[in-house]
Parts: sequence; C-alpha cells; structure tokens
Amino acid sequence: MKKEIFIIFLVALIARVLYLGLGVTRQNADDTIQWKKMAHYFAEGKGFLTEAEDLDPKRPPIYPLFLAAHFHFFGEESDIPVQITQIILSSLSCVLLYLIASVLLSQKIGFWSGIFLALYPPVIIYSAILQSETLFTFLLLLFLFLWTFAWGLTPIIPGVALGILSLCRGTMLFFSIFLVVASLLFSQTRKDLQKILLMIGISLLVIAPWSWRNSKVYNMFIPIVSGGPELLWFGTLPIESQKKYGNSQEYLQIKDKIPTSLKESEKFYMNLALKNISQAPFSYLSLTIKKFAYFWLKPVGHELVENQFPSIGILLLLCHFTLIALVAHGLILSRSHFNALLPIYMLITYFALFHTALVPMPRFRLPMEPLLLIFSATSLYRLIKNKT
Repeated sequence: MKKEIFIIFLVALIARVLYLGLGVTRQNADDTIQWKKMAHYFAEGKGFLTEAEDLDPKRPPIYPLFLAAHFHFFGEESDIPVQITQIILSSLSCVLLYLIASVLLSQKIGFWSGIFLALYPPVIIYSAILQSETLFTFLLLLFLFLWTFAWGLTPIIPGVALGILSLCRGTMLFFSIFLVVASLLFSQTRKDLQKILLMIGISLLVIAPWSWRNSKVYNMFIPIVSGGPELLWFGTLPIESQKKYGNSQEYLQIKDKIPTSLKESEKFYMNLALKNISQAPFSYLSLTIKKFAYFWLKPVGHELVENQFPSIGILLLLCHFTLIALVAHGLILSRSHFNALLPIYMLITYFALFHTALVPMPRFRLPMEPLLLIFSATSLYRLIKNKT
C-alpha cells in the first residue's frame, strides 16, 4: 500500500502544482474576499469581523483561523502559502479516499478512486482558490477515514473529527439528526446506536465553546452559524433567481424591509419562506424536484465557461453525465457491500437532501464528489475486468 499511496499523492501533487503554475486561478472567486477580510481582522486581534458587518454570524470559524495562521506566519502579500497548503491537503484527500475505498471495497478500486480524485479537474481548480471547499473536503474524508478505521476502538476520535468538520461548514450540524434517524433504521444492535450517540455527543462538546461564544455576542442561540432561514427563503425562489442569489429581483424588493436585528431578521426570512411554501405547496414541490436535478446534473464551474467557451461547456456536460452514469452503475454493483458503505450512503444522501432544501449551488456538491468517484471507479474497474 505504501507504493500506491506514494503514486496517488505524487500524481495529485504534480497535477495541482502544474495547475497553480498556469497562473489562471480566480483570485476573487465567489466569497474569497470576505474570507480573507475575516481572517485579516482576526489576525489583527479584532475577532471575527467582516467588511460589511460588525460581527459575522454566517461564517464558521475553522477556515478563517486556517487563513489567519498563514497570514500570521507568511504575511498577506501573496496567496501562495495558503495555496501550497491547500494543494497538500487536496493531495492527502486523494490518499484518504484510497484508504477508505480499499477497506470498504477493495485495494484496486481504492487505487482507481484515489487516481480519479487526483486528476479530477474541479477539485484541482478549487485547491488553488481561497475558499473553504478544499479544507472542508479534507476534513470530511478525514472524518470518514476515522469513522471507518477507529470505529472498532472508540467513537470518540471520529466524534472530535465530526465536531471540527461542523465548525468548518455549519451545514454539517444537522447531520447528527440525520445520523440518529438512519441509525434507528439500520443499526443492528443497541451497542451500535449507543456508539453513534456517543460520537454525536462528543461532536457537540467540540462545537459547544463556539455556540457559547455566539450566545454571548448575539444574545440568542446560534450553534454554529446563522443565515439558515435566509437560505431556506432563497430556496423557495425560481431557479434563475437562486443563481443570482443576493442580486435577484426578489431580494432587491425586500432589501429595505429586512430588520437590522439578527433575531428579527431570522424570523423575517423564516416567515417569508413558510409563506411561499404554504401558499403554493405543489409549485414548491415541483421547484424542489427541479432543484434536485440542478444540484446533481449541473457540472461544477459550468456557468463560468459555457458563455465564453461553448465547446468546453458542452464537454463538461458530457463528462459530468458520463460520471453520473458510472456512479449509478457503481451503486448497483456495490449493493452487496451495503452495510460497509452505509456511512458513505448517509453522507451523500444528507448532502443531496440538505442542499436541495436550501440553495442547490453546484459547488456545494464538490466535497461530496470524492465519494461519488468511489462508485465510478467501481463501475469502470468491473467493466474493464469483465472485458479482460
């Protein structure tokens, strides 16, 4: 396994360094500026401040701390130190995927999975972008790795990893609830359920200091981040409006009506969301189906290239549809490993349902795609094996 680990890590590292050397990285992609400003203020001892707000409850602390540490040791003049660290983490993610798939399926499928992730373009591109996707993907695979390897010894270690993962992206908070429900359905013994509950309890202890900090700062209970009702409301708007997010016509119409109080604004958005859903439940159901399809079928980065380079946009669609077909085939082939693969099934299902309910941006799918590559590797390996 040492030889295969070295090959996977080296291939991933070379691919990412070569991409970084091309100098085509998006310096101000999406909310990169806000992440950097938040880290800058923290590095100066000003807490979790942003450009537009006194304190930002919408961003979890792990990635700003990650950036602030780099700014402290290497300065803020260049993004290169952060990009190098992210490239290393992204390469290690490929190794983690290899180890996970090797244990759950087979070493050959694990090797294919690791190589696929090493050469997977969206992951390579995001490794050089200052956003939380690369760090979150690494922490997600680390959690799954510890869940797979340390589960027989203790659920405490994966519990700590789950807590840190949740502090990197607040959307993981509700995975604990999903995990309990799934465990009640699929756990074979009471001991399994007890271990799940212990893991969740440990993760909540890891989150607790940040939750306590939020309660002191905002005088309300915010476990990790706020903004959930706002995203839920955005999720009730037409797909085209959701693509525009804060620049949509619907948002501009209510912008002046949004309360300045955090507690009141959360209620304001929740009332708007529930009103849209209750007034047209069948339309909302139809919209949810469209959002689910959009979340799965839209390639990451497709909207950035389809207008400037239509041929590349078509190629991206073809590659993505091929990937989806391979994943579907791989899921069928691996059904005999259902119990072993249950953690992966639960993570994929949770991601799909959660982001379909809110705003289904394709890049939100990115941390989940390494798990999909396991099934595409399973499909290709079996197809080639059958022909030979």
